[in-house]
Amino acid sequence: MKKAVIVLGIVLVLLSAFYVVNAFIYEGKQSKTVMYPDGEYFGYIRTFTDNGTAIDFDDAVWLTEETGAADAAIAAGDCTEREYCTPNGFYIYNKTIVTTRLPVSPNVEVKMLTWKMEETGQVTETPIPTIEFVELINNRSLYWKDIPYTVTIANGEITKILERYVP
Repeated sequence: MKKAVIVLGIVLVLLSAFYVVNAFIYEGKQSKTVMYPDGEYFGYIRTFTDNGTAIDFDDAVWLTEETGAADAAIAAGDCTEREYCTPNGFYIYNKTIVTTRLPVSPNVEVKMLTWKMEETGQVTETPIPTIEFVELINNRSLYWKDIPYTVTIANGEITKILERYVP
């Protein structure tokens, strides 16, 4: 009887510790849902969440030579010599990964630019089913979460997601 009480006590302590730690870890990853004004936003979709009804969006800035790409790359410590900073003429400034949870419309339109590119040899806008896109983004072993996107927000929800081509 005494052993059973000790074992039960250990199990309760372990379960309590699990729930406390698990709640802390979840809170650390969770973003607050906010509403952006209607418009287009550039950044990274780090994950789909809330059963595909929201994304954790990490906004970034696409800079060209005209908008100070080389200066930003040097300031960020990503390069030291101006002539080699932006070989493709752009720089994506994203100092830290900070996500904001944004609601997604049930009728969101998703278009990829490089999807099936190896088959066609062309960069074209290709619509894909949202469920398929959710699986790509949420698969941590794939690179789709590390590609930038432009999201369009209308009436407080993301209505369009377009992959941004990075040469």
